Amino acid sequence: MTEDRWIRRYHPADDAPARLVFLPHAGGSASFFHPFSKALSPDVDVLAVQYPGRQDRFGEPPLTRIPDLADAITQALLPWLDVPVVLFGHSMGATLAYEVGLRLEARGSGPRAVVVSARRAPSRPGDDTRHLLDDNALLAEVANLSGTDPRVLADEELRAVVLPALRADYTAVETHTHPDAPPLVAPIHAHAGADDPRVTPKTFAPGPPTPPAASTSRPTPAATSTSPNGFRTSWRHCARPSRSPSRVREMGLRKLLTGFGKTTAFAALGRALVPADRVMLRVTGGRLGVGTLLGLPALLLTTVGRTSGEPRQVPLLYVERDGGYVVIGSNWGGEKQPAWSANLLAQPDATVSMRGRTTAVRARLLEGDERQEMWDAVARYWPAYDTYAVRAAHREIRVFLLSPR
Repeated sequence: MTEDRWIRRYHPADDAPARLVFLPHAGGSASFFHPFSKALSPDVDVLAVQYPGRQDRFGEPPLTRIPDLADAITQALLPWLDVPVVLFGHSMGATLAYEVGLRLEARGSGPRAVVVSARRAPSRPGDDTRHLLDDNALLAEVANLSGTDPRVLADEELRAVVLPALRADYTAVETHTHPDAPPLVAPIHAHAGADDPRVTPKTFAPGPPTPPAASTSRPTPAATSTSPNGFRTSWRHCARPSRSPSRVREMGLRKLLTGFGKTTAFAALGRALVPADRVMLRVTGGRLGVGTLLGLPALLLTTVGRTSGEPRQVPLLYVERDGGYVVIGSNWGGEKQPAWSANLLAQPDATVSMRGRTTAVRARLLEGDERQEMWDAVARYWPAYDTYAVRAAHREIRVFLLSPR
């Protein structure tokens, strides 16, 4: 663990290609992200921010202004900018991630991306006054969020320990005003939980401009009936408006994921997420999946099972070429060819779903120079494929062109 008061580095990963900085929610602490640090190390170097007034900084007075917190965090992060950095903020941490991102960009060393969750966009006016509630009412609000162990809230001594920092955090985030500053250059990726009770779908839409004196930040739960894409839109106009969605994909999290994507941890994570990704793409007609949330082009391929004859679906990354879609059977560098590739060899007719439409396609296995040309084109977009090829050196990874029929 670093001796810096603001930064906790639980699992140092000096050789990691990227660094992920976690900023906690109101009342939260760096230790909340210890499991994330353990899971990502050594593939990603994880830093967690520790605000004053809690845990090992309990003897310090908590800060009640977002600018003061952001200034201090920015200063603490300066020695850690030797590799690409992504900021991840949850709830109050989302506001701080945005503010820290602005400060780092002003210094010419901005983050590759800012990822936020459970937070209303800075441009949306808020009128929260939870920081003015009495102790019991404030703790009741916290209990409603289901993020604090009930035993803490029931114990008088622990309540006395928790309340000062909690009230200071709510004061900071609820009285903060959106800065009169250039928007972020870094892409913003915002995520929302479908079961959060606090925010209605209309809060996902971009808000009207607010006067400088008005509060524009508040704890922002996610949607109850609107997809995370809607929430992302509400943050998007906080980034430079000249960036199109395709430009965001090209310059956003893909730069970080290029490094992370080469790791065995990413391969394990990818396999674990396949079922959820498949369901998301199926339900949304290919509009929304794990890949699309990360700004990557993804489709849902439906093949005919080679032995069962039943439909089989798999989410895949793709690159558009020659009027069709190039897909690669990397299987994350695994020992075996993926089942969907064997299905295509047995029955080339399939369908792909993306962007809300389903298209009938015919698959063709690419070989020789044509395969190498397509491989090079896809690897330029997603260099991790070259790493997968090294892991799967005992087999030639199959490359298919899916052409509309």
